[in-house]
Amino acid sequence: MASPSSLTIEDIGEEIVGTIDEYVAGEKLYRKISEGRYLVSGRLEMGTLRQLIKTVFPEGNYETVGGFLMQQMGRIPKPKERFQYGGITFIIENADQKSIKEVMVISPYNQEGGK
Repeated sequence: MASPSSLTIEDIGEEIVGTIDEYVAGEKLYRKISEGRYLVSGRLEMGTLRQLIKTVFPEGNYETVGGFLMQQMGRIPKPKERFQYGGITFIIENADQKSIKEVMVISPYNQEGGK
């Protein structure tokens, strides 16, 4: 954040909608850690997650991983909380009182064509 005497448009925007740097063009919203393990942004679209881990998720009023988890859990989870869905483990890595920022997604190795 800028010094106390200088406030930028980005600072104001981040206060209203959250961190803006996640929208940088070309930024990858996920990183493969190992087979079946991905560190993903809460803003990652569910369609992308479906392709990564080859899993079907229920229809719902959400578009992102963060939205899916909040809908399933009925609240914004705290960091280090776990949620299981269809053999997939979601571990909240970073969240605040308004949104889920980062999630570790662990899927069974055999769902990705492994052993």
